[in-house]
Amino acid sequence: MNLIVLGKKIQAGINKRGRLFFSRRKAHSLRKKLIKEKNHQVVDNELKKDLKSYSKETFGNNAYWPWLALYTEIRGEFKPGWLPDDYYTVILLDEYCPEDARISNYKTFDHRLFPGFALEPLLVKVSGQFYDSNKRAQTIHEAQKVLNYYSKEVVIKEDSQLGGGSVKFIESTKIKLSDFSYLPNFIIQPLIKQHETLNRLSHNAVSTVRIITFLKDNGEIETKYSKFRFGVGDSRVDNTSAGGGFCFIDADGTLSEVAFDGGGTKMGNKHPDTGFEFKNTKIPNYDMILENCIKSHRIYPYVKIIGWDVTVNEKGDPVLLEWNADPGLWLSEALIGPRFANDF
Repeated sequence: MNLIVLGKKIQAGINKRGRLFFSRRKAHSLRKKLIKEKNHQVVDNELKKDLKSYSKETFGNNAYWPWLALYTEIRGEFKPGWLPDDYYTVILLDEYCPEDARISNYKTFDHRLFPGFALEPLLVKVSGQFYDSNKRAQTIHEAQKVLNYYSKEVVIKEDSQLGGGSVKFIESTKIKLSDFSYLPNFIIQPLIKQHETLNRLSHNAVSTVRIITFLKDNGEIETKYSKFRFGVGDSRVDNTSAGGGFCFIDADGTLSEVAFDGGGTKMGNKHPDTGFEFKNTKIPNYDMILENCIKSHRIYPYVKIIGWDVTVNEKGDPVLLEWNADPGLWLSEALIGPRFANDF
């Protein structure tokens, strides 16, 4: 083994230990906050010993107990088979969703990879070159004319940005493309009109269905989690990091009775702004959403776990807004898991 290869292995080991450390510190912090909010603690010293023993037996190291303890505080009891987030993000993702295969960060590529499902853009800028919706190269002046002619609100998304924080909503005629010259890759999409059912529930942000699909060893693709995400207040995005909430979806496409925030705390059975009840609300064309997500995972089988963010337009058609090749699982796993007990 030469020194370069050895150096890379040492550096990879250091990075791995660092990621595990910060992940577990996050679990401790979230658990401490939750205990303070509830003024109640589920995991005592005896249960902590059991969690460590279980971690050692199941994952090969008793250090994986902090996320299991957090899940237990959220759920009120321990569930064997849970997938701790540090094991998932640091160990499993590197094997099942290699970093160089996580091209979901390139939002400018979605409409080419999943035509007919991903939202078609008005304009795309890739490596400094503009393209229109027909994939024809455009000068900056031609691209500007496309925006001026469209004359409606649009959405601007940069590549490699997560959580909705970089999403911009702006009238197309107010965009000066020269102001975005510092960005090599971004996409400009039309503002989608969501189905009336989703709009009645939450109308400030386009709501999405988050589907987690998993590619099994036998080649079958299974749906692991399905939840409905909605915005709250004046937020234009439905991410929980922006204050949004979510509720899980039953097999027939109906919403569960109670919604949760990004920390797993119950938000109640009605939307806090509109007062719309979640229970018995059915997602339009839910079966078609699942079918499209499974079909799309077959198109891109290079990662085993994918998170799909799908809305339903005013005509009832499922539309893929984004997808994620390293989706977060810990909160869903804590609330309704385990869902991966027989997979790893």
